[in-house]
Amino acid sequence: MLPLIAEKPISLANPSGKEPVYPDKLTRILQNGAPSLEVQLKHAWNPNDCPKDLTVKTDDPLTFHRNPIAQSTHGIRGKQGYSSGFHVWQIDWPVNQRGTTAMIGVATKEADLHMGRYRSLIGKDENSYGWDMVRNFCHHDSNHYETWKYPNDFNDWLAPSKIYCLLDMDEGTLSFAADSEYLGVAFKGLQGKTLYPIVGCVWGHCEVTMTYQGSVYEENQKGRDTEDEDSDGGFEKLKEELRHLKTNE
Repeated sequence: MLPLIAEKPISLANPSGKEPVYPDKLTRILQNGAPSLEVQLKHAWNPNDCPKDLTVKTDDPLTFHRNPIAQSTHGIRGKQGYSSGFHVWQIDWPVNQRGTTAMIGVATKEADLHMGRYRSLIGKDENSYGWDMVRNFCHHDSNHYETWKYPNDFNDWLAPSKIYCLLDMDEGTLSFAADSEYLGVAFKGLQGKTLYPIVGCVWGHCEVTMTYQGSVYEENQKGRDTEDEDSDGGFEKLKEELRHLKTNE
């Protein structure tokens, strides 16, 4: 008889099917419109915090490009880490550029950004939290703990190109939303950390854009950060500023 393989324990980051409740803070941020280009760039991908096979585009600094390296998985962090407040950014990742695994989430500065083979990079250890949008599973320290289905009860759900990431460092949760649907809490127990936006990718020539939407802080945290108030009227203004940036290079 073959020996029984012990099941992995349930992760403390697993929200265990908590019923989705649309956050009022998300509504406030989206109603404000996108922040200025200056704020967007402050919260963009970090060109100095990624493997050499990922490059942030010079003509579009909100987007990175992955070179087609076989049997390899790459990650990139954002410039800003968050330890308090409610933060929202949008990931634009074309569905046809995802491959066998496409992960979005958050990570500490200690999280690995490269692995051999095509692997679930984000959430493989205790330093990151990642949702695989291809397989619809969440990972945190998955070397030691079970992964879990997300969104709940959507076995064949296909994540659209644009997904909102909702990081609430006061509640200690990471959630996701599409334009017309709040998907619920994916991870809990994040308090006490400084976490950065991160993605993990395998598709050759994939390009992924991150646009920071803004933040909301509790009353006793006012003055620590004001990005949520630095609105310029939405994405059309941002696109115009990006076009101006390209013209003047």
